[in-house]
Amino acid sequence: MAHYFVSLKSIPGHDVPPLLSSFGAWLATQTRGALGYFDALTIERVPPTWHEGAAERLQKAAFTFLNLGDGSLLALLDTGRPKAPRAVVLLDSEGEARTVATSLEGLLHLLAKGETGVNDLDDEAATGRGALAAWLGEKKVKAPKAKDFDFQAWLDGAPEAKAAPSTVPARAPSESLLALPPKLQALAALVGRRADDPAVVAYVAEIGGKVPTSATDMGSAKTVGAAKLGFTLYFNHDILNDAFPLVPKTKSSYLPYVSQVAFSDKWSEPLPFGLGWKNGPDEVERALGAPHTRPLFDGVYTWWTRDIELGISELNVRTRKGKLEFSIVAKRTIELTSRHGVPPLPAVGLLVAWMTLRGALDPSRISQHEALVARVKARSAKGSDLVKAAFPRGVWDDHLRADEKLVRRLHHWLGSSADLSFTDDLISIFGERKNAYAHREAVLDDDTWEAFDRVAPLFDERFQGFV
Repeated sequence: MAHYFVSLKSIPGHDVPPLLSSFGAWLATQTRGALGYFDALTIERVPPTWHEGAAERLQKAAFTFLNLGDGSLLALLDTGRPKAPRAVVLLDSEGEARTVATSLEGLLHLLAKGETGVNDLDDEAATGRGALAAWLGEKKVKAPKAKDFDFQAWLDGAPEAKAAPSTVPARAPSESLLALPPKLQALAALVGRRADDPAVVAYVAEIGGKVPTSATDMGSAKTVGAAKLGFTLYFNHDILNDAFPLVPKTKSSYLPYVSQVAFSDKWSEPLPFGLGWKNGPDEVERALGAPHTRPLFDGVYTWWTRDIELGISELNVRTRKGKLEFSIVAKRTIELTSRHGVPPLPAVGLLVAWMTLRGALDPSRISQHEALVARVKARSAKGSDLVKAAFPRGVWDDHLRADEKLVRRLHHWLGSSADLSFTDDLISIFGERKNAYAHREAVLDDDTWEAFDRVAPLFDERFQGFV
């Protein structure tokens, strides 16, 4: 079988660390895939197109050395801190930037455990981790102590924002929480806490992990795996719940929260409510009652929930392929419109004005904006004014009145499914153009009341019998 490709020739301005040379010589003898899925171990300049705003700084301070299968890169970066080792950072193909390890030694030890947090490197099918651990022991490679390094903050080139001390949202323990075994209760208590919360930091350190220090809109949830213990902690900065506000860290990064604890059948403690890993739907229903269901294009999505801490967290259970899937998650709703301008603000403004006038919004979710709501109803303020004030993170399911059929139809409409399309309806009224990303959109730059009067009859037709 083929071995990993290795080419570690130095490039101008950067030396090859002796440890990287030694590791490369060993890696060249290993079967491809034994340590995860990457294309090559080669030293190259950081592509200037990866981050045009920091290209010169990056090329001076860093070089890439590992090419992942999805086009992402790992780089060694001089952090600029006196006597600090070079950090290993991820240059993700989708634009995410984060620190993987505070040193090359640290990365190799994480790679030997399958705990780098990089999916291609942590693949469970990798069989060579024991060999790498033995090589590290033979070479007496130890990870130096180094302070956490925030690569995104380095890229932004600005001081980190000083976040207010971490506070725990008001929590109301339910009977279900009290019914959890002690170790499950301890993990459940972390869900919804910020990554800088002392309880989170202490727990993650206890299991030998490291808390993610930041997250960006470009990246997916960060994870801290404890595979041998049978669970994984997920960290996310944008949980769609008012109990979890966005907490800026730099101009483009945020402090994350513990958003989920997902369990595997390696979890050795008892599951709650008499559940077992091999339970089927009938057994789960006997334990937890009737399930929730949601139609999918190819069937029905079925799951069970129990409140853990009211308004904060819940237990989620599914059965799939003869196995139980069990997790404790931060409660969140589903977005209808994105805070990132999808659909564009004028379009969302027309939608919110229409929902305000037709009674589709939950009054309790806009009660702090009664004066502005009254102005929208009197047509002296626009829907976009209410969007900016009441829905800065987008319009969510729970901003609407409790009507499952209405919510589902809005999802289909805004998601262009079930023969409905919000975008197509707007284009039919205002005409079509391409936006900056070459996507179709309506020729609509302002949600005036004249524009509202043009679209309202069509909106009413789409929701006849729903509002």
